[in-house]
Amino acid sequence: MSQISRNYARALYELHISPEALSRAEEITTQVPVLLDILKDPACALVQKYRAIERIFPEETQNFLKVLCFYQSASLLPEIFSEYRAYRHSQEGVLDAVLTYTARPDEETLAAVKERLKTDFQKKDVNLVLRKNPALLGGFTLEAGGRLLDYSVQGRLRALTQKLTRR
Repeated sequence: MSQISRNYARALYELHISPEALSRAEEITTQVPVLLDILKDPACALVQKYRAIERIFPEETQNFLKVLCFYQSASLLPEIFSEYRAYRHSQEGVLDAVLTYTARPDEETLAAVKERLKTDFQKKDVNLVLRKNPALLGGFTLEAGGRLLDYSVQGRLRALTQKLTRR
């Protein structure tokens, strides 16, 4: 990610634009990719971009999007949204984590995982993203705070293969 995206993300956070409005703007650009193409197209007139922004995006986000278009930085929008989430979470004490599994854990287990992560990383909350991956063959992996815990069958087979080939 670029430093420019990080700077825009911090500016967004400091502008106190609601996360819901930003989420809606991100959803719009994701669902209608041609709109993002128009916003980043240097051949498209700025006035036309501004009109599209005013008609389509939440009011809270319009000035920010216009600034991006003015400085021809609209192509950074996906990165900016991602950086914004990461920056907001770091400022608000939220840990982002990804649990990849073969069989979805029950709610009680997920709550226990979140509590353990909050304690281990000293965070107020955990944003746990769940991903299913049958290729793990069993077990799970957990990515959080730059660490990867691999308790999958695939990971154990890989570790065993490495151990056997070293001898």
